[in-house]
Amino acid sequence: GLIEQQVLPVFDKIGIIVPVRSCSLMIMLNELTVASAADLARGLEQSHQLILQKIPALEKLKLLERKTDPVDKRRKVFRLTPKGKKQVALLKQNSGIFERAYKSLYEELGVDVFEILGRAISALQVKDLATRIDELT
Repeated sequence: GLIEQQVLPVFDKIGIIVPVRSCSLMIMLNELTVASAADLARGLEQSHQLILQKIPALEKLKLLERKTDPVDKRRKVFRLTPKGKKQVALLKQNSGIFERAYKSLYEELGVDVFEILGRAISALQVKDLATRIDELT
């Protein structure tokens, strides 16, 4: 989306190579140290499939590595590489820049856009669009 496009040049300037849509995954993996795709999906409240779609690009960038779980040989787990840990450190060091930019946007608009979007998503989870349309007809 638009925000992702506008974040990329900032990431380039800072030296962040993590794909914009994978930042939360990287931060979560840093917190968990070692995690399966299911662990990451649960922690991020995202689908297992979405997590698995993000992993190959992160492996190609050498930001995380896949290992066999020592406890359950059938299960694969992931952990950050040293390069991945440095990238998470850069993300954390620069998070304030993005927070201030978003705060400036919210002040200009008079509303916290992400808070409103979160409320809209929650409302649609409680009552989906099809139900809302049925109620109107």
